[in-house]
Amino acid sequence: MVGYLMLAGLNPLQNTNASYAATFLLSMGTYIPSCLAHSWHNNIKTDENSRAMITGVMVAFSSISAIISAQMFLGAWAPKYIQALGVTGAFQALAIIITAGLGSWMRRENKKRDRAMGSTTPLKPEDTPQCDLVEGDKDIRFRYWT
Repeated sequence: MVGYLMLAGLNPLQNTNASYAATFLLSMGTYIPSCLAHSWHNNIKTDENSRAMITGVMVAFSSISAIISAQMFLGAWAPKYIQALGVTGAFQALAIIITAGLGSWMRRENKKRDRAMGSTTPLKPEDTPQCDLVEGDKDIRFRYWT
């Protein structure tokens, strides 16, 4: 997101070095979050069917967003592309907000399950083998990875 903000605020024809640096930030932000999201959602579901479905949906949405993003960089907006960079940056901000909200919800849910079990020390996800969670994520011993 920092790379998008940098590019939106810079004139690429006058600030070529800073614009070039911003493209490196864009590249770093493009690939790493995808890997993190896939490892996260695959560790919060206990059954393979849910994992497979979520993985397919996530990959599809990632591909669709890349197609939409590519269509937003219109020649009429060159060379700054402020509109396209603003929309893309806004969607990244939305993803950050949703991820932070989901992480907060998962931490609250874990604390709620600890209270329901009467536990004085928080139970960690690795404390209960998944094969013991007969009811999957409905089992009171299930904990989200946060």
